Amino acid sequence: MTTIPVGLGEIHVAKGEGHLVAYGLGSCIGVCGYDAKASVGGMAHVMLPESGRGSNGELPGRYASDGVDNLIAALVERGAEASRLEFVLGGGAQMLVAPGISDRFNIGARNEAMVTRILRQKGMPIRGKRTGGQSGRTLTLDVATGKVTVKAVGDKELVTI
Repeated sequence: MTTIPVGLGEIHVAKGEGHLVAYGLGSCIGVCGYDAKASVGGMAHVMLPESGRGSNGELPGRYASDGVDNLIAALVERGAEASRLEFVLGGGAQMLVAPGISDRFNIGARNEAMVTRILRQKGMPIRGKRTGGQSGRTLTLDVATGKVTVKAVGDKELVTI
């Protein structure tokens, strides 16, 4: 089985088999999209909620404001049907925690809010999520089954969604 790492700001899509993995998500959000009938899955590694100026050809998953649309387009291009897509989110931790730190520095919560808002506006279901807290996570999508596993730093158990 092929393992495909999904790095910062990247989007990867696979059909039929393979594991897409975003390692060490801190405030970043891993956005997994899956069409069970077509056996097509993809992942975006979203770093920030929005650029404020458009992505201008930068990494396609870097900003939630562009990355969700780019992920959906990549899934459809590989044979997914937009109306069958379901999503799972992981990551979005608050990595800067100290007295006096403003909520505007909670990039994880802002990333999650932006991704959730965009998916809801598009009528796309979120099947599950493991977000927030103060621990980094590794997110894995098994493209053959659509199962997503999340492992938080320091945890011995995987959570399957």
